[in-house]
Amino acid sequence: MGDQAKDRWDKAKIVSETLLALVGLAFTIVYGLANFRLARSNSEISRSQLEISRSQVTGAFVPSLSSQDPKQRAIAIALAEALDKSFAAQVAAILATKDDSQEVRATAGSTLSSLATTAEGKVQQTATSALRRFDVMNELRDKNLLGKLDEARGYQAAGSPTATETAVVMYRDVVKQLSPEARRKLDQRLLTEAEKDYAAGHIDAAALKYRVLLVDYGQAGRVYVIYQEAPFEVFYACKARTREEASAWEES
Repeated sequence: MGDQAKDRWDKAKIVSETLLALVGLAFTIVYGLANFRLARSNSEISRSQLEISRSQVTGAFVPSLSSQDPKQRAIAIALAEALDKSFAAQVAAILATKDDSQEVRATAGSTLSSLATTAEGKVQQTATSALRRFDVMNELRDKNLLGKLDEARGYQAAGSPTATETAVVMYRDVVKQLSPEARRKLDQRLLTEAEKDYAAGHIDAAALKYRVLLVDYGQAGRVYVIYQEAPFEVFYACKARTREEASAWEES
């Protein structure tokens, strides 16, 4: 009975902490958004001041986007789409393929699909490009090819001629197992050049091009979103244990 009571208490604590974090996020966003709209309505305000007001809104998302709770990350992505499409596109592009939660990846993919249809200009381009990577990544994951891809990178890193050739064979096998639709979503120019180098016996060149071709795909891990206010940028680091490690990774 004691264990059941403790279990209920632990679950209640998790729910309350999540709700508290989301309420705080909502308050910060609403307050920052009000300031941003006020700043935008003032024709005399400088561009830098306007960007600062915008950064207050987008910066409020970062703790939730880096939360250990996947539900918080998923909700933050959905809110970001409603409030700042450019920021949402950048973050969703990262989390759609890199996050270790299927729920978060699905939410990010849905956000990208929406932005690719409804947004304009650079935001639409970012979303469309990321959506192609999202589709390829899903197929690689469904066909259990991500481990093989990481193994190929390991062989290539070894640097010996035999290991490099093994890496190329593995890269080519991964590409071969993709559906025609997924292969078309890869960089066709780079794929053609890699194949030509392989056919000509230029193994080192082929290995490098295959690596670049598939650089966006790999095993998922915890993602820490690092927001830099000026200039406006979003960074991430996979498989870091703490935000400090993620920051150190970005600086290196």
